[in-house]
Amino acid sequence: MTLQETLEHSLRSASLPRFERSPAMVPEVAHSLIARYGDGDVPRKTAEELAALLRRVERSGFDWAKVGPADRLDVAWILWDGAKPPAEKEAFLRAFLDWIDTPWRKVQATRLAAVWANRFDPRARSIHSVADWLKERAAQLIEPWPLLAAEFDIFSCEEAPENLAAAFLAARERGKSSFRGLGLRGRAARGGLAWAALGATARRVEGRAADNPELALRLVDFATELQREDRVVGAAARREVEIAVAEAVLLPWHDAAPIEAIKERIIVYLAEHHGDVRTNAGIWSRVRPPARAILHDWLKRRTVATFFSIAGQTKAGAAQLRARKEFWMARLDRIDDAWFVGASQSLAAFGGERLGCGRLAGAKPEQCAMILKMKGMTIVETSYDEFESVWLAGNSLAPPPDHRPNHYYWPASFATGADFSSGYAKDGGEHWQERLTDFIEKHAGAPRPRADAQ
Repeated sequence: MTLQETLEHSLRSASLPRFERSPAMVPEVAHSLIARYGDGDVPRKTAEELAALLRRVERSGFDWAKVGPADRLDVAWILWDGAKPPAEKEAFLRAFLDWIDTPWRKVQATRLAAVWANRFDPRARSIHSVADWLKERAAQLIEPWPLLAAEFDIFSCEEAPENLAAAFLAARERGKSSFRGLGLRGRAARGGLAWAALGATARRVEGRAADNPELALRLVDFATELQREDRVVGAAARREVEIAVAEAVLLPWHDAAPIEAIKERIIVYLAEHHGDVRTNAGIWSRVRPPARAILHDWLKRRTVATFFSIAGQTKAGAAQLRARKEFWMARLDRIDDAWFVGASQSLAAFGGERLGCGRLAGAKPEQCAMILKMKGMTIVETSYDEFESVWLAGNSLAPPPDHRPNHYYWPASFATGADFSSGYAKDGGEHWQERLTDFIEKHAGAPRPRADAQ
């Protein structure tokens, strides 16, 4: 039967021939390769195995010809590792890039792009060399790199951080996915390039947040996301960016503070990641003094307001408490420091576990106190006494606003040896506000007289 007769017979036949597809082999092969070598962004080798690979490369004298075929597939992961990064060996790096080029190894090139972004450090010569190499081949890489190169000039060490920062702030979306929403994935969304973009974002926010406070929250979200998950960037580089972020979220409010919700979010972020400016050196010794002063003022105001809020849950006399809060809030500019002291329950209500505070021992769980420093005087308000106690400058019995962590105070120390209380001489006809104001005005800045001079 000829071929034509066979086809005609098949068309007339009621039962058409059935053909079965052979089992697909490509997915199995792909899964095997990913299991062995990784998916382009995450190495399958353990940290110990990669460290061993780095040692073998070092023992080879950074001679690419001596690196075995299997090891070559993982070299990208360790290019910027160690005290002497292989990428900084010019001949080794050039040989590695030539190996990717001939024949073109698209997966290896894309892996290199991810590692480059993760270990981005514009101070390193090799970062610039690899950036130039990737830029010339951006269109041949696997997505999202061609798109990132077109939109953000992603392989420009100078322009990429600035372009990413501008796009991030222009995006409408807020939250954890906003920076990642620019198209960066996996390792590229954290590490050196992301930190450089965070620094560029901070510089932009500092000059614009006063007019658009929402930008400060976007910067805080970005910084929080990076600081929680990233430990790739060196301490020095991180510190510079962290300082820039702290200044960017504080300095715009030199003339007027933001709304309370934004202020509280900034305080919580800074306390969580850098500790209390009053108790923790950290980055604060290098943050510009005006920024530190703004934060110190916010913490002072927060302490006074929070103390009276917590005291109001336990202290009798709502009208008296409201009057005392108004009295001190009206004098915040004259208060040098405000320090919260609480027992277990009131400390929990105070919140901000990383904010400095004292511990109140021998008291009911809900009780608390507040220590104010004002023109050399020490003033204590408590949730369990109707009136304050005041110690003049030089009185050694004055309870200090001790900034050491976990410092304990006893209730008795908040009354012992006090020089004044507006509860004294209540029969004089004056309101307590008048008696306290008169005492403050009379003694502000004046030391307590010595016993032999009295």
